[in-house]
Amino acid sequence: MGNYEHYSSDGTPWGLSFPSHWQQSKLRHITSKIGSGATPKGGKSVYLDNGTVALIRSLNVHDEGFRYENLAFIDDEAAAQLNFVSVRANDVLLNITGASILRTTLAPKDVLPARVNQHVSILRTTDDCNPGYLRAWLASPQMHRYMYSQSVGSTREAITKAQLQGFPIMLPPKSEQDAIVAFLNTKTAEINGLIDKMAREVELLERYRRELIARTVTRGLDPDVPMRDSGIDWIAEVPATWKTTSILVVTDENKAKNSDLSEKNLLSLSYGRIVRKDIDLAFGLLPTSFDSYQIVEPGYVVLRMTDLQNDKRSLRSGLANERGIITSAYIGLKVRGPIVSEYFAWLLRFYDLAKVFYSLGGGVRQSASYKEIGKIPILVPPMEEQQKIADFLEEKSAQIDSTIEGINRQIELLGKYRKQVINDAVTGKVRVGGEA
Repeated sequence: MGNYEHYSSDGTPWGLSFPSHWQQSKLRHITSKIGSGATPKGGKSVYLDNGTVALIRSLNVHDEGFRYENLAFIDDEAAAQLNFVSVRANDVLLNITGASILRTTLAPKDVLPARVNQHVSILRTTDDCNPGYLRAWLASPQMHRYMYSQSVGSTREAITKAQLQGFPIMLPPKSEQDAIVAFLNTKTAEINGLIDKMAREVELLERYRRELIARTVTRGLDPDVPMRDSGIDWIAEVPATWKTTSILVVTDENKAKNSDLSEKNLLSLSYGRIVRKDIDLAFGLLPTSFDSYQIVEPGYVVLRMTDLQNDKRSLRSGLANERGIITSAYIGLKVRGPIVSEYFAWLLRFYDLAKVFYSLGGGVRQSASYKEIGKIPILVPPMEEQQKIADFLEEKSAQIDSTIEGINRQIELLGKYRKQVINDAVTGKVRVGGEA
């Protein structure tokens, strides 16, 4: 690694200096095909499990590599509707619409035969350009800034074929392109490996949290306590001194409405937490809309019992830690009797993670009422033990959150480093291969 001997910024549209022997060109001069597909007639009806042609969509195209998740397959007739360009291995795929605009990757061999829909463009390079180099160039931060400011427009919603053809590129000699691609393949594979390892650590920590919650709210903190059968389908044995009752016995449904619009602390259930929202940024809601919202107090537990059959991933429960208003589409539970709010919230989190709520509202029904969830059996340890369990889980969960936050910061920094490595290589800030 080193620097090139001579640099020049003459005529470059980025205000950057490049190695003086690199040539400035445009995509139309280094591509033999540029084209995107269309929406198949019949929409989702053509997405067949036994289809023989892969349909590459924007969700499959990422800077980190091709994503195989949710890859659709269509039949030959539907494929013929899409475009006249079949995807080839190592075609550069570029997202040209939507939130993921400008993400790019190379088409892998193992998805062929394949076509693209209208959100993805195929860029097929000539012999003068290594497709890996073009993909790296398009993924570089300086090129993103240029494409956003010069070509995509103020709304940044779509890129046309004409705009793509006019995109500029700085082109090293082919041998240098090959060296840059080989270096980037090795370097980004190392970085991606570290990121994957850290992402796996986050997954393991989340699994540990789930197991810790399940074990603690059903078995307590004393591993030597005598046990008995719980009598609950999704729970095995529980401490012998714990009692069993139902949600209906220890809660009341919250009926307090914001009828006078006096309360303006807007709350929302997000990722299992009840958080504040700016009431002035609640798009689409008029002031009168908050008249029907329910008022919750600290210690209330909120459940989202809607869309039960479709959404089996979201966390549906949260504990309110402050007074505020939240949509009445949620069920608010006021705890009463021999139950500690914090323990009750952790118990319902276990039920949430164990998918207990999804057995409610069968058939075409998508929601459950308070009366229905009220029948669900729950465990009631002694009050003092409930508080100890809640305090223990709060402390452990905070430690897990802190660790995950640190790992995610490292992942973010590695992602930035990866972009910088790509940018430095394709802009000639560092010399890859040859004599430095």
